[in-house]
Amino acid sequence: MRCNATSSPSWPLVIENLMQFTLTDEQHQLREAVTRFVRDRYTFSAWRRCARELDGFDADTWERIASLGWTAAAVPEAYGGLGMGPVAHAVIHESLGAGLVLEPFWSSAVMWAEPLRLAGTEAQKSTWLPRIADGSVRGAFALLEPDTRYDWSAIACRARQENDRWLLQGRKLAVLDAPHAHQLMVVARSSGSPGELAGLSLFRVAADAQGLARKDFRTVDERRASDLSLESVQAELVGVAGDAAGVVEHTMDLGISALCAEAVGVMASTVEATVAYLKTRHQFGRPLAQFQVLRHRVADMVMALEQSRSLAMRCALSMGDLPQERARVAAAAKAQIGSAGRFIGESAVQLHGGIGVTDELQIGHFMKRLLAIDILLGDTRHHLARMARREAVL
Repeated sequence: MRCNATSSPSWPLVIENLMQFTLTDEQHQLREAVTRFVRDRYTFSAWRRCARELDGFDADTWERIASLGWTAAAVPEAYGGLGMGPVAHAVIHESLGAGLVLEPFWSSAVMWAEPLRLAGTEAQKSTWLPRIADGSVRGAFALLEPDTRYDWSAIACRARQENDRWLLQGRKLAVLDAPHAHQLMVVARSSGSPGELAGLSLFRVAADAQGLARKDFRTVDERRASDLSLESVQAELVGVAGDAAGVVEHTMDLGISALCAEAVGVMASTVEATVAYLKTRHQFGRPLAQFQVLRHRVADMVMALEQSRSLAMRCALSMGDLPQERARVAAAAKAQIGSAGRFIGESAVQLHGGIGVTDELQIGHFMKRLLAIDILLGDTRHHLARMARREAVL
């Protein structure tokens, strides 16, 4: 993968990469396919129908996504996947972000599949990864709990072993896409005390397991999530009991990489929609695009977008690095892209004026998704503090 610098665009604005990473032919074809799908099938009206009439999930769209092989993109070839790795996730998520696609691709193909790939037994991988690849199983990742915020070492959900069974007891909050999931990946404590990384374990739990209660709700960006209550819920251990911290960290860094790529897609659509609006909206007898102060604001938005694009790709490429370097890059990317997303989203709404916050216009939904991405897996402040602590140790 090569990196080529290009000059900044002039007005009329052309949304181009300031720092262009050259994809392989296979990755380029993947991007073209996803982009074409989103453009042709996932229009704003289709998004509204999915969000409001179909409870945030369109079975036909999910079947189409799976049939095109995107759910198989990063699954190892030995288990029915394409083995394309983290960059494929980034390519797919950027294009999905451009259309605000609601289906649970991130939760299933990244957050549920990755811990299974990293820690599962051969029998578990052979059973579940092919089903992730063909889209017949959807998953969700249950991590956060009351009072933990982003400190997932504070997890208190307990796992106890009775004979050859594991039983879970506790609560999980804001489990994204749980209403659409067949299987859950639950992080629970099999030993130790809250605040300790040692003692955390991963468990596969059927979404309809006895003792599992779910309270569903709609998020600000029209996704669906659930608060979970687990009362002696039977679960299957994934990996080594008490030794899941490294797997969870790796999974979260990969999840951050995918979210950063999705944010870039959302930001690109936001900037494009804003430029189009400024060219067509007239004030004082001329297009808004001719006002110098507005051109400066858009230029700042483009610079933030392109910096984010480069960081998102750098983050995807770092997934094969050593854990400390991978975590450093993921934290930096999430902090910067979270900040850039807020700036671009808020600027777009401001440049649109009052209609920017109406439900009928897509621009407000772009902003809401960018705000949600900033919060997921740690917001800007959290990752800045994470970086500061690391530098203090060094």
